[in-house]
Amino acid sequence: DAYFTSPGLALISTTGICETFLTSNTDDSFISIKGFELERKDRCETSEKKGGGVVAYVSSSLKYKRRTDLEISSLESIWLQIHFKSSKSPLICFIYRPPDMPQSWIDEFEKEIEKANELELEMIIMGDINIDFTGGCLNNKWENLLLTRSIVQLIDTPTRITSTSSTIIDHVYTNHPENIVETNVRKIALSDH
Repeated sequence: DAYFTSPGLALISTTGICETFLTSNTDDSFISIKGFELERKDRCETSEKKGGGVVAYVSSSLKYKRRTDLEISSLESIWLQIHFKSSKSPLICFIYRPPDMPQSWIDEFEKEIEKANELELEMIIMGDINIDFTGGCLNNKWENLLLTRSIVQLIDTPTRITSTSSTIIDHVYTNHPENIVETNVRKIALSDH
């Protein structure tokens, strides 16, 4: 979830859900939420693997634009640009990276980040990245992407806890950490993380 405040507005939000398991057979009316606009990107139906997919819900009180020009079709990502009258319009990305993806996935996502970076806007990237950040990033390629783009990972609390492990695989990133007031990991979830 991302919550925003703006002068004269109440708290308004946008929410993303990863691993929706939706297909083109699922009608938008089945997953709509009153008071929110719906954006979705299902996993490609020609994919050998089932599942995946991303959904974003944007408060109807927010003006936004879906930035499909930043999205690569093979990635499960949704980019939104939120419009505020009194400040620059931040970019929000909801993304899902399946756990068994090769390192080339990082190269593809880097292309999305490069295009977004050219806009010189604040970026907030949220999702199930499936790269464990417990004790810092242990994936050199991913860590290099973050460092070269001055992107900071904000979650430091385990997001997936089992009887044998505790990992931080759900991340929130930004290129302007000074603008983030608070992050937290909810104890109640729709899945195991």
